[in-house]
This record gives sequence, structure tokens and C-alpha cells, in this order.
Amino acid sequence: MVRPPAEVVYGEELGALISADTNSKPPGWKMSPRFVRQFIVGGDSAITHNWQGSKTKTTISQKFFGDDALVERCIVTLLGNRGLLLVGEPGTAKSMLSELLSAAISGNSLMTIQGTADKCIQVPELPGQDSVRFAEKGFNIIATANLRDRGVHEMSSALKRRFNFETVAPLADKAMELRLVKEQTEALLRESFVKVECPNDVLDLLVTTFNDLRHGRTEEGTVVEKPSTVMSTAEAVAVSHSAALDAAYFGNSKLESGHVARQLLGTVLKDNPDDLKKLQHYFDVVVKARGKESKTWQQFYEAKKWLRG
Repeated sequence: MVRPPAEVVYGEELGALISADTNSKPPGWKMSPRFVRQFIVGGDSAITHNWQGSKTKTTISQKFFGDDALVERCIVTLLGNRGLLLVGEPGTAKSMLSELLSAAISGNSLMTIQGTADKCIQVPELPGQDSVRFAEKGFNIIATANLRDRGVHEMSSALKRRFNFETVAPLADKAMELRLVKEQTEALLRESFVKVECPNDVLDLLVTTFNDLRHGRTEEGTVVEKPSTVMSTAEAVAVSHSAALDAAYFGNSKLESGHVARQLLGTVLKDNPDDLKKLQHYFDVVVKARGKESKTWQQFYEAKKWLRG
């Protein structure tokens, strides 16, 4: 399986939480709201429980790196009668958060539906009155929408009224983003059965570049042009993983800034060919200056030769 669902990937953590959860649970929920939150944002202490016939200790990992209060508001929405609609720029982990919520609440993140506002589903293949299925207590809906699709798929006001909107913003904390990129890259490499050394200074360079281009301003205060594409954390992870694979198969299994430069082009040039000029300008103005103080950034600048459309 290329990508197992959350309830499979985190099966041991879900089992630990369910076994330790003595709080009251809403109808239809596998665990209490407090433990749903812990599953998503993580916990410090290990839980002792039985897993696959043996007693073990399991620490709940942090899976969503962002606003904990947002997670709490999402859970509260799902406790009520209105659906939850997660909106935001592409790559801000909306789909991942919806999957984690579904796995924790129902134990199954694979249930997708088409239905009506009085919360019933029609299944034409079933005979007669059996073709209509009405929701039981605990049923709710989680949906996601990219803000950049607004001009293409404008949502009707009737649909908007049936959801509580929560905006999932890009990560504002660079240290947290760096940690996430490092953890996700290492996890993807393990899944690929590839061993690559990923130095922190190279990953920091990657995250700093994404932050600069995302906000249109560097840490030093230099204004740069933002690319048309979304410089999201998800894209940063994709670049990091691709660069690491480049290092594994075409290098010496050590991630270097040149690998990052080669893979960066495929992300920046997704939407507008003119973004190449913006990226080249960023290298000439920002990367070149930083290269005078840092060997890692100097190697990054020397890899500018790869930035061709």
C-alpha cells in the first residue's frame, strides 16, 4: 500500500488512547473530545496498554503542526449539528487534518458520502425504502476547500450556511516548520528504504527560502517578488524529499544545497513561466549576499545554473 490511511499508520496510538480514555464520549464517537485533541496535537507522557498481545508504552506524536486552538474549534464544531469546512491555501494540511479527525472520531477515515441537507444518503442500488439511509447521532461532515479555487468553484450561499468555516493558515513559526520538514522528509525516506544524511543547515536553507518567497520579504528586510505558486510547507517537504532522493541516486547520499536548487525549479514553475525570473532575481539579490557569509548558501548560489526554464 503506497499510502495507508491514518487509522492504519497510527493504529497503535489510537489503541493506546482508546484504552486509556475514561471520559464520556459523544454518541457514535470512538473516544472523547479531549483524547481526539491529544491524538492530533500529541502528548508528552507515554500510555501503558496492551497492543497485539503484549504490554507496551506508546507516546502520542504530534501530527498537526499549527494552531492548537483551531483543532479544538474543529472538534467543537463536529460535536454540534453543523458540518466543518476547512479552507485555506493549498498545502496547508487541510486534508490531513480532516483525515486525522475522522480516524480519531470514527476509526475510519475512508468514508466519503454524497447526500442532502436533512442528512440522509440515497443509495440507488438498494431496493425501495432501503435506498435511503438516515444519519444516526454522532454523524457529521468534514469538507475541505482551497481558497485559490474560489474563482473557479464558487460555493453557494446555501452550502455555506450548513458549515462552520475554519481557515488553516500556513505555518508562521519557522522553527516548527523546520522540524516538520525534517520529520516528514525522514519518514518519506524510510518508506522509500533510502538512507540519506540530511544536515540541518541545508534543511534550514530550504525552509528559509520558502519563507522568503512565501512572504515576499527576507529576514533581513529585503523585498522580493512572490511567485504565483503557493510556497506551502507541503511543497517544502516535497522539494526536500526529491532533493534527498537526488542525493541518494545521483550523489554521495548526503543532501546538499545544490540538490535543493535543482528540485526547487519544479515547484516554483508550476503556475507561471514568468516565476523563473523572480526565482533568478532572488538568487542574484538574496542568495548571493548570504553566500558571502555561509558556505551552504554559497553552494546554493553556485547551483543557480540549474535554474533554467
